[in-house]
Amino acid sequence: MSVHRPAGIIALTIIFFISAGLLILLEIAIANILIPGQYQSIYTLISLDWYGVSTGYTSFPLSYQGFPPIMGTYLTNLDYLNLGLIIISIFPLLYIVSSIGLLLMRNWGRYMALILGTLSLLVGIFMVIPPFLSIPPFFLVGLLFLVLGLATVVYLAGGVKYEFQ
Repeated sequence: MSVHRPAGIIALTIIFFISAGLLILLEIAIANILIPGQYQSIYTLISLDWYGVSTGYTSFPLSYQGFPPIMGTYLTNLDYLNLGLIIISIFPLLYIVSSIGLLLMRNWGRYMALILGTLSLLVGIFMVIPPFLSIPPFFLVGLLFLVLGLATVVYLAGGVKYEFQ
């Protein structure tokens, strides 16, 4: 038995697959570019501080036992990068599973796509608020998320919902 798939569902599925691929590339970039850079910064700070302690000249208080005060900031940044990496690694899987559900015209796929569209709307709204407004790449990516989320929610909550099983 053949399943009727509206063109909008096929387009949305393709967009979700592309989004999953882009998120995987972003995850690879974070894992290979940002995180090693943070580790290198920590290593440099520890090396400079131990050099200062061994020569008797250090600008850091000895109460930190050789670790500079900024060390906590770098560890916190690493924690946030690792947490972001974990969160980003979940979304490609959700996009792929949702795309399969949409292609099969299953109602659970539509619900999952509606949730992902709502999350895209929230991310888009967050990225176009004033702190990110002055950074053009963040603003443009935020607009992309906003448009994608809005289009997904409006389309799937509309008349096409009756096509799903």
